[in-house]
Amino acid sequence: YKIKGYEIPEFSRQAKGLPIINLLPIEKDEKINSILSISKDDNSDYITFVTRKGLVKRTKIEEFDSIRKSGKIAITLKEDDELLFVTKTDGNNEIVIGSSNGRLVRFNENEIRVMGRTASGVKGIEIPEDAICVSAEKVDPTSDILIITENGYGKRTNIEEYRLTHRGSKGVKALNVTEKNGNLAAVKNVNDDEELMIITNSGIIIKIPMNSEAEFESNYSVSDLEIGDVTVIGIYRGKFDKKLILEKSNIMMALNNAPTTESSDDGSDIEDGSSDQTSNNAGKVHYIDVISIIQELNL
Repeated sequence: YKIKGYEIPEFSRQAKGLPIINLLPIEKDEKINSILSISKDDNSDYITFVTRKGLVKRTKIEEFDSIRKSGKIAITLKEDDELLFVTKTDGNNEIVIGSSNGRLVRFNENEIRVMGRTASGVKGIEIPEDAICVSAEKVDPTSDILIITENGYGKRTNIEEYRLTHRGSKGVKALNVTEKNGNLAAVKNVNDDEELMIITNSGIIIKIPMNSEAEFESNYSVSDLEIGDVTVIGIYRGKFDKKLILEKSNIMMALNNAPTTESSDDGSDIEDGSSDQTSNNAGKVHYIDVISIIQELNL
């Protein structure tokens, strides 16, 4: 779907927002997964897609220049698959994909042939039947990779330690999955001038400055609280107070409840790209961009 930025009404920080169905004619069981901002002077050439089953696809960005109000097919999903990650690329970017079994593949996007809008994609990472892709990122070869697990453990590693492999491979071992730390939950491209924001199933927000090396020794627990599985991880590229913030968030509790009625299309639940599941999937890892939540909490 496509919408002009000025067509979205402006609300106060405390406002609940407008149900997305009032702006886009999405289906009742459809949810917003990703939002991309595209301007006329954008130098990106492609839109790259990653699915939960590990498929990847690259399509010319020009194919999305003209989008009807009713939407346009961007990818054909196979049975039991769903969209996980969407990003703009310039043709020479590197992509990393992380799976729940603790493996990570890193490859150049040139290994993904350019396809049409209706294509399903090609294999990006080989995963066993009992695993799924949980995260993907466009990475900077000079940055670090941050891994967060379901039970709140984090590990920051220089990207060069994850050797450049090929699309469709099993990748390299990035994490020892144990009962203590849980499955791999998210992978992020990070730098020292950024802030880590983690939100858990119980609605707790945790903030840690990325320039604190002591915070990210191998398998360091990013929270010593009994707060449940990690729900959201995001990186804020800006300046914050350096103290750790723990705050209860009614917004995230509403997101995790995820009612299946039409009211679940409320913009406050999904406005920044959730791949959230319904309430009977409580405890699973969900993903949205946390910037809007940070703004809502006035952090």
